[in-house]
Amino acid sequence: MLSFVLCTGPLYGWGEYSHFKGKVLLTATLTIDESNFISIPRSSLGFNGASYFCKPIAVTSQVPVMEVLKGICYSFVTSELPNVNIRTPSVNCTSGNVIFTLRSTEFSVIEDIYNNHLAGKLSAKLAGALSFGFGKLLNTTANFSVQTSMDINEISEYRNVFMPFQGLGVCTLDFSPVNEFVVSSTSYIIITTMLIPYSLTLFCAIAMYVKYHTGAVNPCFSDVMYLRIIYVCGSLALILCLPYYVINYMNMHSAYVSKEANFVCTLLFYNSSLLVAIPYFLYRFPSIRFRRRRERCTQAETIMLNGFCEESSTSRNSIKYDSV
Repeated sequence: MLSFVLCTGPLYGWGEYSHFKGKVLLTATLTIDESNFISIPRSSLGFNGASYFCKPIAVTSQVPVMEVLKGICYSFVTSELPNVNIRTPSVNCTSGNVIFTLRSTEFSVIEDIYNNHLAGKLSAKLAGALSFGFGKLLNTTANFSVQTSMDINEISEYRNVFMPFQGLGVCTLDFSPVNEFVVSSTSYIIITTMLIPYSLTLFCAIAMYVKYHTGAVNPCFSDVMYLRIIYVCGSLALILCLPYYVINYMNMHSAYVSKEANFVCTLLFYNSSLLVAIPYFLYRFPSIRFRRRRERCTQAETIMLNGFCEESSTSRNSIKYDSV
């Protein structure tokens, strides 16, 4: 029931699921040359250029100039870098920054971008695209200059830590800092798939332990075996789930986890429920269930019979002693 609610409820998919992990940031700092911006009166521009980026694109529009420039930058970068996963960029109109989050399955692609950044090719092409696109939009002359920046340490971390981990190619919850809701979405999943069901399982286990050992439940009943399968195998399934969260937590904090370790832990996590399902359904086969029931009931009857015989023998001896 909890799985049904989890997979059909309004919170399904909360967080970000991706086969990419980690990120490389590309920051483009934009400036506009006021001397060549000749078609709009200088008094309406609010130069220097950075303050102009925060103004609406037109008197009748509430869209800031920076949002328009973001669209032009995003269109150019996605066409220029077709083999890179590029998220919608974030902007800061005060500083004139457009920040792209880059992710890829091949490090050579990220390396080429970094080399073009160092050579100045990327900034020159982006400046040309902005000047042409913005000038055409406003039917004016615009001259942009762009300075790009990338962190070599971040690139090294992406190559050595995140790319091996994402090499598995499985779409799972992204624990890396790219997922803004990683804490809340992870907490939601752990509570609904681990804490609640396994707490109920523990409660059933304690209840069955008390009833079994106080003799209140006959061990011949099939329901007893079903519950034992659930709480014993469920406890083992919980243990199999833990490595998955451990390795993702390690990767989230930039610790290296090999592709093979990720594969094993992910395989155990997604198949842990079989540890409960397989014994449960196997026991439902009549041949297995009845054989197990006969064995257990025969043992129980033997114990009860031996106990009865011992009591009868003690009673007879007591009667003989009293008569003497």
